[in-house]
This record gives sequence, C-alpha cells and structure tokens, in this order.
Amino acid sequence: MSDMPTGEKKNKINFHPYIEIGIVIFAVIALSMVLFFVLFRLDGLFKGIDNLVKTLQAVVIGCILAYLINPIVNWFEKRIKKAAEKKGKDPAEKFGLIRGLSILATYIVIAIFLGILVRILMPRVVESLNSMSDALPMRVRELLAWLAEYSEHNPTLSRILRLEAVDASMSIQELIQNDMPSWMQSMVEYLTSGVFNLLKLVLNIIIGLIVSIYVLFSKEKFISQGKKLTYAVLAPHNANIFVKTVREAHKIFIGFVVGRIEDSIIIGIITGIVCLIMQMPYVMIIAVIVGTLNVIPFFGPILGAIPSLFIILLSNPVKAVYFLIYIIIIQEIDGNILGPKIVGHSIGIPPFWIVVGVLLGTGLFGVVGMIAGVPLFAILLYIINETTKSILRKRSLPENSEAYLDVDYINPETKELIYKTGKIPEEKEDTKG
Repeated sequence: MSDMPTGEKKNKINFHPYIEIGIVIFAVIALSMVLFFVLFRLDGLFKGIDNLVKTLQAVVIGCILAYLINPIVNWFEKRIKKAAEKKGKDPAEKFGLIRGLSILATYIVIAIFLGILVRILMPRVVESLNSMSDALPMRVRELLAWLAEYSEHNPTLSRILRLEAVDASMSIQELIQNDMPSWMQSMVEYLTSGVFNLLKLVLNIIIGLIVSIYVLFSKEKFISQGKKLTYAVLAPHNANIFVKTVREAHKIFIGFVVGRIEDSIIIGIITGIVCLIMQMPYVMIIAVIVGTLNVIPFFGPILGAIPSLFIILLSNPVKAVYFLIYIIIIQEIDGNILGPKIVGHSIGIPPFWIVVGVLLGTGLFGVVGMIAGVPLFAILLYIINETTKSILRKRSLPENSEAYLDVDYINPETKELIYKTGKIPEEKEDTKG
C-alpha cells in the first residue's frame, strides 16, 4: 500500500507530454537554424566541407580506392573459395587468408597493368613531346613569315600588327621594370606550394592504400554497422526505402564508372588506329588525350578534340580538318551506339539531364564533379522518381508517365483520368472565410 495520500496522487503533474513538446520545439528551431545556414551561408558550408575533405584526404582516397577495386577483389575471392572447396577445406575457416590473397592479387594485377601501360605509352609520349618541342619553333617562324608576307599585301592588317607589337613591347617592358620582382616572388611561392602539395598528395595516396586494405578486410562489418544505424534511426518502412536507394545508387555508380572506363579505352584505341591510318602526327599523345577525356560524359570528345586539333594544326592544317570530321563522327557513334551499349541502362537518363549533371557537378565540385556529376544526378532523379511513384500509388493513380500525356483532368472523387477534351469542373468556393 502506498504512503502517498490519494489527493497528492491526483495533483501530481505528468511532465511527459511537455517533454515531448519541448523536444519538438527544439528540433524545429535547430532545423530552422540549419536551413538558414545552408541557404545564406552556402559558401561557408562548402568551405567547411572542403576543409574536412582535405583533412581526411587519405581516408577519402582509401575509401574511394576500396570501393572501386572491390568488384575485382570479389572476383578473385570467389575463385579462391572454389579452389579451397575443391581441396576439401572450409572457406569460412580460412576467411582472413582468402581475403588477404584476394586483395594482394588485385593490387598485383593493377600494378602489372599500370606498369605495362606506362612501358608501352611512355616512350611514345616522350618521343611525340620531343618531336613537338623540336618542330614548334619552326612552325612559329613559318607562321610569322606567312603573316609578314600577307601583311605586305594588306596595309590595314600590317598597321594593326605594328600597333599590337608596340603595345606588347611596352607591356613587356613595364612588366620587367615594375612587376618582375613581385611576379618572381609569387612564382617562387607557387612552385614551393606546388611541391609541398605534391609531396602531401603522394603521402596521402600511400596512406590511402593502407586504409583501402583495412576497409576491404572489414567491409562486411562496415555494411552491417551502417544498416544497424539506419534501422535504429529510421522506422522500418523508411529504413527499407533508404537501404534500397543506397543499393540502387551503388548499382548506378559502379555501372557508370566501369562503363565509362571501358568506353574510354575503346575510343582511345579506335582514335589511335584511325590516326595511324590517316598518318596523323603525334598519334600516341592524341589517342591518350581523347581516350582520357572521354571519361567525361557528353563533353569528353569535345574537350579531347580541342588540344588535339591544336597539336595537329601546328603540323598540318589540312589533317586537322580531317581529324575534326573524325571527332564529329566518333562522338555521334559513341553517344548513340557505343556508350549506351557499354554503360547499358545503369544511368538511364536523357542527354538533357546528362548536360545538367555535368554543368552542376563542374560548378559545385570542379573537375571531380565533371565526372561524378552524372551518376550523382542520376541517383537524385531515381530518388525523385521513386518518391513520385510512391505518392501516386497511395493516391491510386497511374505511375507510368505516358498515361498523363493526353489527360485533361482527374476526377477528384473517383480518381479517374479523363482523356476527352472538355472543361475542367470548377470547384465550389469556400464561403466560410
């Protein structure tokens, strides 16, 4: 029997609802402050993210590297497990050994591939660069001689060139007399900073390799912890949606990366073969430039064509025109046939959204965003599409976009789509004020 009088029990205040209300108010204020910060302090937010990424650069490199080479590790691991099972050994008991051998085999294959690539390409690239450096002064002299000869028959052009030459000469003298000391100091600081950043990047890559090994060894643990946190924070239904979205995002991103790499290698090889057949100069450099920049969706061939055209133009202007025609043809083939065939439906977005993704990614994240912008935008479109379907499903409306093409209106009561031409019924005005 309780010692507390009955009257005191009735007068006791239950603080539980007030605590819940206080938590909700605090959450609303906190979210409002975060929203204000994001909207009006966006530069500061990106600067903070940039500083965080630079601080954890080695970890970021390691995680990205582990994520990209994980399919290769899985391939080796499946075959090593099969070999262990054939010998009558339990793969679960030898998990650490099998995983370690898979990671080691992956890195050995990558090192051998890069070594062969450098061994084959580097001599050709160096030879082309030496040839370009030897030919450049002669091409410049030929250009100047052509301008001088042409200006003799064109007094207006001759006068413009003389004025430009005088302005350039005065600018150079002013630079030497006034700005040279500060310019030299800035150059020394820039070179020193560049060397320091390069050494820091090399160190971060080495640490990133070590981090990637740890991540690959413990990837199941990280995945299980991530799912546990998801189901702890979100309701089961929302958590299921989140896990499904992450899985789909992984599929899109891996499919995009692997597809673009394969596509770029094929385009680089085709470009090299075509340039050899057409007897283009500096074949290896052009093939490497076009193949590498082709990783960038949509704009890749165009960006690769600009420096390549300039290189060929210095040697043979007529062949530069032929190369331009080839780039236009290969871009059409790659954009309409080869690219979609290799990448498949992993991205599945129209060219318009590809352009938007590239521009947004470049504007927000620079060169990295130029490449990663398309898959990230594809993931965003997937989330929007799934959310839209879910809302339509709850409202018993069709999920297919084509179903809405010729719709005049939807009956609010029966949810029926009306396709015949007619005036949409006017809603009654609310007279309650």
